[in-house]
Amino acid sequence: MEKEQICRLLTAELSSLQKPFKFLAVSRPVDITPLINEYTTLLTETTDQRQKELLRNEMMVMSNYAVSGEVVERQFYIMLWTRYRAGIEQDLLKECREFSNKFESANIRCDIIKEHEIVRLCNLVNNPAYTYYE
Repeated sequence: MEKEQICRLLTAELSSLQKPFKFLAVSRPVDITPLINEYTTLLTETTDQRQKELLRNEMMVMSNYAVSGEVVERQFYIMLWTRYRAGIEQDLLKECREFSNKFESANIRCDIIKEHEIVRLCNLVNNPAYTYYE
């Protein structure tokens, strides 16, 4: 029910837009390093042999998921654009902030990415040999 409510709210927010935009969804492997580090810390701190066995098993399962590519996260991007003219950057940035606010009013976090992040996204989407590491 909550998803339907968010969809309705976001639809209402976006219905006022008159300019076109592109929506892009990118899948990439989930970084499980923080989880493995947490499990490793727990493993060294516990004396319970059953807990150690469970942690080792979980670490192995998670590592297999990561290697197999079965666990992916989706990142979503929205592209806004306009014809170039002198001083357009400020107008476009204002439009991006307004667009971002529409998502945030539906409790969906939205960031405006910087130039280096745009380059990374272009490489991720268009260059099959590109690998992005955080």
